Amino acid sequence: MKVTFGVCLFLAAGLCRAADLRQIQEFYRTVLQSEDDSRLLVPGTPFPPGVEDDGIKALSAQDAETLLPLAQKCWQSPRAGVVRAGFGLLIMVSLRPDSTKLLDPYVDDLAKLLTAPEQGVRGSTVYILGATLPKASPRALAYLVAHLSYKNSSSEELRMTAAAILASRPSAAGTVHLVLTAVEQRPEFKLKADVILALGLYRITSEEALEYIGSGLTGQDRTLRQASIGALEQLPKEARGRFIPDLQRIAGDPDETPAVRSSAESVLTMR
Repeated sequence: MKVTFGVCLFLAAGLCRAADLRQIQEFYRTVLQSEDDSRLLVPGTPFPPGVEDDGIKALSAQDAETLLPLAQKCWQSPRAGVVRAGFGLLIMVSLRPDSTKLLDPYVDDLAKLLTAPEQGVRGSTVYILGATLPKASPRALAYLVAHLSYKNSSSEELRMTAAAILASRPSAAGTVHLVLTAVEQRPEFKLKADVILALGLYRITSEEALEYIGSGLTGQDRTLRQASIGALEQLPKEARGRFIPDLQRIAGDPDETPAVRSSAESVLTMR
């Protein structure tokens, strides 16, 4: 039987809404001691709406800190269901505004799971390392950059890794280069449009990033043209200026779709 992260999150979130630290602790101790993962199964249960507002956010930093050794024991378990339960707790902790500080002592241990056999564990680890607040730690990002070259990554795993790194708005051009290179080396994943949009969303304007966005404007792939135009909408005027000829060409191309022409015209008229 399959235990999903959503199920574990649902069960944990039900306890967290009560904001009862003792109950949360007891739940995870029971998970660790139980020999039967079936108690974690609730078929068809969705990821709970509003989980970001659960009781873990209301805990003091000291109380939240006491939960993390339990989460660590869970993710170190040989049982997949227990590992998933631990990640359910970690995901909720990551939503706290102080989660980077809380999880910092566990970064090195978590990073070992980036090469775990189970794809779901690797993906959740990528998320945790990249999503802590107020921003991911330099040490966590270093692990994610190294993970870009992991050959067994799935499409979603590589997308999440690239997005987490770009979301940190790296100032080092070499870091951006590593992200773009990793994506280009896995063309079967068709992630280029997502990465172009991320470059715009995070307003990354290194020379290589701008060239990468521009390549979508001049190629034959309409999806990439749409992504590049969308990215340019997010960039400052001085970065958009170099693409005016390409945008004018697209806006006046009768073979282009009305939606793409309209988007190009919109960027041209931006101040």
